Amino acid sequence: MGDFNAKIGQTNPNEPATGRHGYGDRNCRGKRLIDFAHENNFAIMNTFFKKNNKQRWTWRSSNGKIKNEIDYILTNSHRNIYDIQVLNVTYPSDHRAVRAALNILPRTKSRCKIGQCHRS
Repeated sequence: MGDFNAKIGQTNPNEPATGRHGYGDRNCRGKRLIDFAHENNFAIMNTFFKKNNKQRWTWRSSNGKIKNEIDYILTNSHRNIYDIQVLNVTYPSDHRAVRAALNILPRTKSRCKIGQCHRS
C-alpha cells in the first residue's frame, strides 16, 4: 500500500499486474509502477474492482478541480482481497484513504498422535 504518485490510467489486457478498471490517464510513474508490479509478481488491486469515478480518486488539487488515483494497494496474494474502497473521511488532507477488504481464513491446528509429536 502506498502513495506512489503514479497514475495507472486505463489498463491494457496484456498487463498481468493490472485488472480491467483503470482511472484517468497514465504517466511515466504509472508505467514504472506497472513494470515494478509485474517484475515482482504483484497485482495492483485498485484496478481489479469496478467502481464509478467518484469512488476511485485518491488525491485532489488544492482548488478541487483535478482528481487522480495515485494511491494503490499491491499484493502478491490477490485472492484474499475481495474489495478495495476509497474512503470519504473528513480530515484536512488532499488524499483519501484506501482500504482493502480481506478474506482471511483461520489456520487449523492439527493434533499429533501420541508418540508422533516432535518436541523442540
